[in-house]
Amino acid sequence: EDGWLVVKIADTGPGIEPAHLARLFEPFFSTRQDEGGSGLGLYISRGIVEDLGGTIRVSSQAGKGAAFEIALPIANQECVAERR
Repeated sequence: EDGWLVVKIADTGPGIEPAHLARLFEPFFSTRQDEGGSGLGLYISRGIVEDLGGTIRVSSQAGKGAAFEIALPIANQECVAERR
């Protein structure tokens, strides 16, 4: 898309339960706490993407998998790293 870098990531797993979709980006929400999940990964990811002026969306179909789409604005200026 013009002016945007769009990354789409999808799988073919069981999908995300509809009740979980609404809470997916909440801090400390996890369906894997017994496996060591902190519930912070998607919360932090969304924060980073939004701080960069972008969006992150998720969609899911039962039995067909889930998909995430991250869109970030493309900078119109050259970025030069400073030497330290």
